[in-house]
Amino acid sequence: MMPHDAKKRVPRVLRTWTGDAYAIGRFALQPALQVFVGWTFLSGGAMLWAGGALYAVLLLALDDLSGDDFDVPRSGRPILFDLFVHATFILTLLLTVLLIYLAGRFSAPWLETATGMVTGFDIAAARARTGGADLAGGAITLGIAYSVAAGNSGHELIHRRSRRMDRAVGRWLLAFVFNTPLALEHVYGHHGNVGFADDPTTVRRGVSFWRFLPRTILQTSAYAWRLEARRLARTGRRRFLRNRVLRGHMISLLIALACFAAAGWAGLAVFVAAAAIGRLLVEQFNYCSHYGLVRAPGRPVRARHSWNSFRRLSTSVMFNIPRHASHHLSAGRPYWRLEREPGGPVLPHGIALMAMIALVPPLWYRIIAPALAEWDRAFASAEEKKLLAASRTAGS
Repeated sequence: MMPHDAKKRVPRVLRTWTGDAYAIGRFALQPALQVFVGWTFLSGGAMLWAGGALYAVLLLALDDLSGDDFDVPRSGRPILFDLFVHATFILTLLLTVLLIYLAGRFSAPWLETATGMVTGFDIAAARARTGGADLAGGAITLGIAYSVAAGNSGHELIHRRSRRMDRAVGRWLLAFVFNTPLALEHVYGHHGNVGFADDPTTVRRGVSFWRFLPRTILQTSAYAWRLEARRLARTGRRRFLRNRVLRGHMISLLIALACFAAAGWAGLAVFVAAAAIGRLLVEQFNYCSHYGLVRAPGRPVRARHSWNSFRRLSTSVMFNIPRHASHHLSAGRPYWRLEREPGGPVLPHGIALMAMIALVPPLWYRIIAPALAEWDRAFASAEEKKLLAASRTAGS
């Protein structure tokens, strides 16, 4: 007969692996979507549009219907959660190779043989039935995957200051969306400056996404450059050999040159289009996460200084980053530990749908206005209300 204390231990062991199966397993949705995109790329032709269509259905049509999710896993091994994040790097690289192959007309018997042995697909036949319009769908699909997979995984990894390899992988992931300066500006700038007028990602009220986009791209790079210049001046190292901003841009350039070398102008165009779409979507998320919120100088970051979204599908696909207040209150907290923080404002719809709405400024202003009014009434401090009043006076 099993000892009494052993009977008590069994449920705890089972809970470790199965009790939070949903809370853990939902993060497998992102790599699963990338695998689906890979299957469509292996199929070729019009199937190259299918992955983007699936992302759109899940994140735009079904996300709000999926309801909110506030679960935080109570158990589970960190290696399981890390596996989902690191898998996105391998899958992102493979998806890029597949799409560049479809765009080119070069001979790659080793790739064709290996792909056939592993997957059973004839990618040479897939390429033969893939036309220019199909490649456009592939670029859009890959751009979406770059944003929600590479962008979010890269963001997660650059915060791991004590794990050098994780940070390096994070920079490579961000290189796929031309955003390697984020590894410096975001970690050493944005987290301390969120809510301030000079923060590249904080958006003043009345500023459209299309005005915000060039500003945040330029200012993020400029801020990262200044940070790196000060670091190099302190260490006395030569700027162009040790500059992490330049080295990050070189990674993006290296990927682009590899695409050009493999598939000529068509390969380069497909990659640049996908990277640009991915960067656009990343900045749409930033816009929605920080629009119209202010913080008084010298005051600490609170939950009220970031917009949140808790929709089940988008938080799963984006590794919980829509739980943005929790991330800002503890930047080093791993994504599976992010939670609903009391006192944080919530977007009217899921983050992905709000990001699409932001592309149409009049619609965005109309939908976000009630939420902003609620923030002013329920969350803003007296100092922050004065800042908003002064900003309105200056803008009138």
